[in-house]
Amino acid sequence: MKKRLPSTRTDLREIVNGYYVKGEEDFAPNYLITGNYKKIYRAKIVATVFNDPFISEDESYGRVLLDDAKETIWAYFFRENTVLLRNISKGDMVQVVGKIYEWRNEKQLNVEAICKVSPNFWSLHRLEVIRNNKIQEEQVTKAEKIKSEEKNLKKAKEKAESMGINPEIIEAMYEMEYTKEKEIDTALIKDKVLSAIERLDEGEGVPLDDLISEIDEFSPEEIESVIRDLLSQGEIFEPKINRYTKV
Repeated sequence: MKKRLPSTRTDLREIVNGYYVKGEEDFAPNYLITGNYKKIYRAKIVATVFNDPFISEDESYGRVLLDDAKETIWAYFFRENTVLLRNISKGDMVQVVGKIYEWRNEKQLNVEAICKVSPNFWSLHRLEVIRNNKIQEEQVTKAEKIKSEEKNLKKAKEKAESMGINPEIIEAMYEMEYTKEKEIDTALIKDKVLSAIERLDEGEGVPLDDLISEIDEFSPEEIESVIRDLLSQGEIFEPKINRYTKV
Protein backbone atom coordinates (compact mmCIF):
# COMPACT_ATOMS: atom_id res chain seq x y z
CA MET A 1 0.00 0.00 0.00
CA LYS A 2 1.35 3.41 -0.97
CA LYS A 3 2.27 5.52 2.07
CA ARG A 4 0.54 8.91 2.28
CA LEU A 5 3.01 11.79 2.29
CA PRO A 6 3.03 14.03 5.38
CA SER A 7 1.19 17.36 5.40
CA THR A 8 2.92 20.56 6.53
CA ARG A 9 1.13 23.41 8.27
CA THR A 10 2.06 26.54 6.34
CA ASP A 11 0.72 29.82 4.97
CA LEU A 12 -0.07 30.87 1.42
CA ARG A 13 2.87 33.26 1.11
CA GLU A 14 5.29 30.36 1.60
CA ILE A 15 3.48 28.40 -1.11
CA VAL A 16 3.20 31.24 -3.64
CA ASN A 17 6.87 32.25 -3.20
CA GLY A 18 8.22 28.69 -3.09
CA TYR A 19 10.00 26.69 -5.79
CA TYR A 20 7.88 23.94 -7.31
CA VAL A 21 9.78 20.73 -8.06
CA LYS A 22 8.43 17.97 -10.31
CA GLY A 23 9.39 14.42 -9.38
CA GLU A 24 11.93 13.28 -11.97
CA GLU A 25 11.25 9.55 -11.76
CA ASP A 26 8.02 7.69 -12.50
CA PHE A 27 5.56 8.04 -9.61
CA ALA A 28 8.01 10.31 -7.71
CA PRO A 29 6.01 12.95 -5.79
CA ASN A 30 6.01 16.61 -6.70
CA TYR A 31 6.82 19.04 -3.89
CA LEU A 32 7.56 22.63 -2.97
CA ILE A 33 10.78 24.05 -1.50
CA THR A 34 10.11 27.14 0.62
CA GLY A 35 12.44 30.08 1.12
CA ASN A 36 13.69 28.53 4.36
CA TYR A 37 14.30 25.14 2.71
CA LYS A 38 11.25 23.24 3.90
CA LYS A 39 10.02 20.52 1.57
CA ILE A 40 6.23 20.50 1.39
CA TYR A 41 4.58 17.47 -0.20
CA ARG A 42 1.08 18.21 1.08
CA ALA A 43 0.07 21.58 2.48
CA LYS A 44 -2.24 22.28 5.42
CA ILE A 45 -3.49 25.87 5.42
CA VAL A 46 -6.20 27.96 7.09
CA ALA A 47 -7.83 30.70 5.02
CA THR A 48 -11.05 32.51 4.20
CA VAL A 49 -13.20 31.55 1.20
CA PHE A 50 -12.99 34.68 -0.94
CA ASN A 51 -15.67 33.94 -3.55
CA ASP A 52 -18.72 31.78 -4.14
CA PRO A 53 -17.51 28.21 -4.80
CA PHE A 54 -17.85 27.04 -8.41
CA ILE A 55 -18.77 23.49 -9.45
CA SER A 56 -19.01 22.50 -13.13
CA GLU A 57 -22.34 21.23 -14.48
CA ASP A 58 -21.08 17.65 -14.74
CA GLU A 59 -19.46 17.98 -11.27
CA SER A 60 -16.11 16.85 -12.68
CA TYR A 61 -14.31 19.77 -11.05
CA GLY A 62 -14.81 22.77 -8.81
CA ARG A 63 -12.73 25.63 -7.50
CA VAL A 64 -12.63 28.37 -4.91
CA LEU A 65 -10.27 31.27 -4.17
CA LEU A 66 -8.66 31.19 -0.71
CA ASP A 67 -7.23 34.20 1.14
CA ASP A 68 -5.20 34.00 4.38
CA ALA A 69 -4.39 37.75 4.60
CA LYS A 70 -0.88 37.09 3.26
CA GLU A 71 -1.65 35.70 -0.20
CA THR A 72 -4.40 34.15 -2.28
CA ILE A 73 -4.51 30.84 -4.13
CA TRP A 74 -6.97 28.90 -6.26
CA ALA A 75 -8.01 25.60 -4.70
CA TYR A 76 -9.31 22.93 -7.11
CA PHE A 77 -11.55 19.94 -6.44
CA PHE A 78 -11.70 17.07 -8.91
CA ARG A 79 -14.16 14.23 -9.52
CA GLU A 80 -15.55 12.79 -6.26
CA ASN A 81 -13.94 15.59 -4.23
CA THR A 82 -16.29 18.24 -5.68
CA VAL A 83 -18.85 17.10 -3.09
CA LEU A 84 -16.60 18.73 -0.46
CA LEU A 85 -17.62 22.15 -1.79
CA ARG A 86 -21.37 21.71 -1.25
CA ASN A 87 -21.34 22.93 2.35
CA ILE A 88 -18.77 25.70 1.80
CA SER A 89 -19.80 29.33 1.27
CA LYS A 90 -18.18 32.67 0.60
CA GLY A 91 -16.78 34.12 3.83
CA ASP A 92 -16.26 30.78 5.58
CA MET A 93 -12.98 30.21 7.39
CA VAL A 94 -11.65 26.78 6.43
CA GLN A 95 -8.78 24.41 6.96
CA VAL A 96 -7.60 22.83 3.71
CA VAL A 97 -5.26 19.91 3.07
CA GLY A 98 -4.02 19.36 -0.47
CA LYS A 99 -1.17 18.84 -2.88
CA ILE A 100 0.55 21.80 -4.50
CA TYR A 101 0.70 22.10 -8.28
CA GLU A 102 1.97 24.74 -10.66
CA TRP A 103 0.24 25.72 -13.91
CA ARG A 104 1.74 28.44 -16.10
CA ASN A 105 3.91 29.63 -13.22
CA GLU A 106 0.92 29.91 -10.86
CA LYS A 107 0.69 27.79 -7.70
CA GLN A 108 -2.56 25.93 -7.11
CA LEU A 109 -3.95 23.46 -4.57
CA ASN A 110 -5.49 20.11 -5.43
CA VAL A 111 -7.74 19.71 -2.39
CA GLU A 112 -8.06 16.42 -0.53
CA ALA A 113 -9.93 17.70 2.54
CA ILE A 114 -11.68 20.89 3.66
CA CYS A 115 -13.58 21.80 6.81
CA LYS A 116 -14.94 24.94 8.46
CA VAL A 117 -13.01 26.27 11.47
CA SER A 118 -13.36 29.10 13.98
CA PRO A 119 -11.32 32.34 14.08
CA ASN A 120 -9.61 30.95 17.21
CA PHE A 121 -8.40 27.98 15.20
CA TRP A 122 -6.89 30.40 12.65
CA SER A 123 -4.94 32.09 15.48
CA LEU A 124 -3.61 28.72 16.67
CA HIS A 125 -2.64 27.85 13.09
CA ARG A 126 -0.68 31.11 12.72
CA LEU A 127 1.14 30.53 16.03
CA GLU A 128 2.12 27.01 15.01
CA VAL A 129 3.43 28.23 11.63
CA ILE A 130 5.51 30.91 13.38
CA ARG A 131 6.86 28.39 15.91
CA ASN A 132 7.74 25.86 13.20
CA ASN A 133 9.48 28.52 11.12
CA LYS A 134 11.57 29.63 14.09
CA ILE A 135 12.74 26.05 14.64
CA GLN A 136 13.39 25.69 10.90
CA GLU A 137 15.48 28.86 10.77
CA GLU A 138 17.63 27.66 13.68
CA GLN A 139 18.25 24.39 11.83
CA VAL A 140 18.97 26.22 8.56
CA THR A 141 21.72 28.27 10.23
CA LYS A 142 23.44 25.07 11.39
CA ALA A 143 22.82 23.35 8.04
CA GLU A 144 24.43 26.23 6.12
CA LYS A 145 27.58 25.81 8.22
CA ILE A 146 27.66 22.07 7.50
CA LYS A 147 27.16 22.66 3.77
CA SER A 148 30.01 25.19 3.67
CA GLU A 149 32.34 22.70 5.35
CA GLU A 150 31.25 19.53 3.55
CA LYS A 151 30.74 19.71 -0.23
CA ASN A 152 29.64 16.08 -0.63
CA LEU A 153 25.84 15.87 -0.39
CA LYS A 154 25.72 12.39 1.14
CA LYS A 155 28.33 13.19 3.79
CA ALA A 156 26.68 16.55 4.55
CA LYS A 157 23.31 14.85 5.09
CA GLU A 158 24.88 12.21 7.33
CA LYS A 159 26.59 14.89 9.41
CA ALA A 160 23.37 16.89 9.70
CA GLU A 161 21.42 13.84 10.86
CA SER A 162 24.09 13.02 13.47
CA MET A 163 23.66 16.58 14.84
CA GLY A 164 19.86 16.32 15.03
CA ILE A 165 19.28 18.46 11.94
CA ASN A 166 16.75 17.40 9.33
CA PRO A 167 18.86 16.13 6.37
CA GLU A 168 16.13 17.27 3.97
CA ILE A 169 17.29 20.86 4.64
CA ILE A 170 20.73 20.04 3.19
CA GLU A 171 19.09 18.28 0.25
CA ALA A 172 16.82 21.26 -0.38
CA MET A 173 19.80 23.64 -0.37
CA TYR A 174 21.52 21.64 -3.11
CA GLU A 175 18.27 21.39 -5.08
CA MET A 176 17.71 25.15 -4.90
CA GLU A 177 21.21 25.79 -6.26
CA TYR A 178 20.56 23.38 -9.13
CA THR A 179 17.11 24.88 -9.80
CA LYS A 180 18.43 28.44 -9.99
CA GLU A 181 21.25 27.42 -12.35
CA LYS A 182 18.73 25.55 -14.50
CA GLU A 183 16.40 28.57 -14.58
CA ILE A 184 19.25 30.77 -15.84
CA ASP A 185 20.09 28.23 -18.58
CA THR A 186 16.42 27.87 -19.56
CA ALA A 187 15.98 31.66 -19.84
CA LEU A 188 19.10 31.87 -22.01
CA ILE A 189 17.95 29.03 -24.31
CA LYS A 190 14.51 30.64 -24.59
CA ASP A 191 16.03 33.94 -25.73
CA LYS A 192 18.24 32.15 -28.26
CA VAL A 193 15.36 30.07 -29.66
CA LEU A 194 13.10 33.11 -30.09
CA SER A 195 15.95 35.10 -31.66
CA ALA A 196 16.82 32.26 -34.05
CA ILE A 197 13.18 31.81 -35.11
CA GLU A 198 12.83 35.53 -35.77
CA ARG A 199 16.06 35.59 -37.79
CA LEU A 200 15.60 32.35 -39.80
CA ASP A 201 11.85 32.24 -40.40
CA GLU A 202 11.04 32.87 -44.08
CA GLY A 203 7.30 32.44 -43.68
CA GLU A 204 6.86 28.67 -43.24
CA GLY A 205 8.44 28.25 -39.82
CA VAL A 206 11.96 27.21 -38.81
CA PRO A 207 12.74 23.46 -38.83
CA LEU A 208 13.69 21.93 -35.49
CA ASP A 209 16.97 20.63 -36.92
CA ASP A 210 17.94 24.17 -37.97
CA LEU A 211 17.30 25.47 -34.46
CA ILE A 212 19.39 22.67 -32.95
CA SER A 213 22.25 23.43 -35.39
CA GLU A 214 21.98 27.16 -34.76
CA ILE A 215 22.06 26.82 -30.95
CA ASP A 216 24.81 24.22 -30.75
CA GLU A 217 26.08 25.18 -27.28
CA PHE A 218 23.04 23.42 -25.75
CA SER A 219 21.87 19.83 -26.18
CA PRO A 220 18.96 18.90 -28.50
CA GLU A 221 17.03 17.69 -25.44
CA GLU A 222 17.38 21.08 -23.71
CA ILE A 223 16.26 22.93 -26.84
CA GLU A 224 13.28 20.64 -27.40
CA SER A 225 12.23 21.08 -23.76
CA VAL A 226 12.27 24.89 -24.12
CA ILE A 227 10.33 24.65 -27.40
CA ARG A 228 7.61 22.64 -25.63
CA ASP A 229 7.45 25.32 -22.93
CA LEU A 230 7.20 28.11 -25.53
CA LEU A 231 4.39 26.23 -27.31
CA SER A 232 2.43 25.74 -24.07
CA GLN A 233 2.94 29.42 -23.15
CA GLY A 234 1.66 30.53 -26.57
CA GLU A 235 4.84 32.39 -27.58
CA ILE A 236 5.40 30.23 -30.66
CA PHE A 237 3.27 27.83 -32.72
CA GLU A 238 3.84 24.91 -35.07
CA PRO A 239 2.40 25.60 -38.57
CA LYS A 240 3.86 22.28 -39.79
CA ILE A 241 5.30 19.32 -37.92
CA ASN A 242 8.65 20.27 -36.35
CA ARG A 243 8.56 23.79 -37.81
CA TYR A 244 8.15 26.77 -35.51
CA THR A 245 7.25 30.42 -35.88
CA LYS A 246 6.65 33.27 -33.42
CA VAL A 247 3.11 34.27 -32.54
